Amino acid sequence: MLGAGLASAALLAACGSGGAAPAAKPQQSGSAELLASSYQKLQDARSADMTLAETVRTANGTEALSLSASGAFHWSQLYGSMDMKIDVPSSGASLTMKEILSGPDEYVSVPSTRAGAPRWIEISLSQFEAAGSSQGMNPSQTLQLLQERAVSLTDLGPATIDGVATTHYRAELSLTSGVKPSLRTFMADYERLSGAKTIPVDIWIDGGGLPRRVEIAETLKHSPVASAAAAAAFPLHVTVTMDFSHYGVEVAAPTVPTSGVERLPASVLSRFFGGA
Repeated sequence: MLGAGLASAALLAACGSGGAAPAAKPQQSGSAELLASSYQKLQDARSADMTLAETVRTANGTEALSLSASGAFHWSQLYGSMDMKIDVPSSGASLTMKEILSGPDEYVSVPSTRAGAPRWIEISLSQFEAAGSSQGMNPSQTLQLLQERAVSLTDLGPATIDGVATTHYRAELSLTSGVKPSLRTFMADYERLSGAKTIPVDIWIDGGGLPRRVEIAETLKHSPVASAAAAAAFPLHVTVTMDFSHYGVEVAAPTVPTSGVERLPASVLSRFFGGA
């Protein structure tokens, strides 16, 4: 998801399978079976409605940016779409956008009134090693990632999500074990900015074994830009929450734009997803 950030997608991709080191395994008894069962039920469900919320807050709790989105995704066919809204409270700016997923490619609408400006940005990940695990709309990828890379899984007890009874779990994913070679520079940069070697992923699973919410919370302690002005904004706290409902819903294949499209350069993507 563009809203969740290419960096967040790359973080998940970096932890995915394909690295030289052996995969970390959940430590709690029964956790591997729980995740495997939930993953299989997701495969059977095939699709769901979803909402996404992202907030970026400064050290004093001030909201610097918020994003909300809703749509539907068919992960067995790898297509879906979402309507998004981005708000920047400090300036009062507000943008509405649309995102379309078709296979490994994403199309994001560009709000512009300039004549001749592109109406869509195409983010083509098919030539990158991380493409298969970068789809932020796909809960089955998250479950697969938890199976492969969680170093712990803790039962935090019952919770209700949108009226549905669930159990809340917290996993810690290793960011140092099994990182793909093409992403090691990115991961070193992330570790420098965050000071973290693991990333927490919270997941709420209902009585039928299906995830109802996935949440990732990160803190970036240092600015990637070496300037006093940029450094003053840090640390930043980023929270991304994805809610899933109506499993098995019919999802119409979106119409992919064919005009007014500009592809995001591979040089930009390679910073997040490694070389081709």
